[in-house]
Amino acid sequence: MGGATLFVAIFLGCRNDENVSFPTENQKLSSEAKQAFQKESPQFSILKYASKIEWGNPIVSNGAEYDAVEIPLILNDKIGAKIGDELSKPSARLLLRKSKTSNQWDFYFLLISNGNNIQNNKITYNQMQDNFPNKIAVFDKDNKIVSSFNLGGKTISVEKL
Repeated sequence: MGGATLFVAIFLGCRNDENVSFPTENQKLSSEAKQAFQKESPQFSILKYASKIEWGNPIVSNGAEYDAVEIPLILNDKIGAKIGDELSKPSARLLLRKSKTSNQWDFYFLLISNGNNIQNNKITYNQMQDNFPNKIAVFDKDNKIVSSFNLGGKTISVEKL
């Protein structure tokens, strides 16, 4: 009996009152996305205008064919998105997608006109496509537009204000 009491005392004496937390699936996916991005190191043109990549503020979504992690970019104050003759303060995000069939990562970035109204918003790229007033362009690793919404056939570019 004395041995059991001693064991309980030793076991309880080692107890730590700190909260132990385990990474959620979204945190794991975000961490994996960051590692894949850093390993691939795509040379996105938008990164030269970014003062910070907000890895600690990921926006994660899960689709039927892929999982996506969007990472907000903090752009320099004097950067504008030019669409035709219109110049606005843009928002930008990295869009990192992992295929559910091949487990391969694809890397894109989003440029969103009048982006200040979504900068701290958790709206995902897929949600932006439906009834979203801003103009959006999706660029691939070669800095070419691969998809766009509300551009009306116009080009979009980044310029100093």
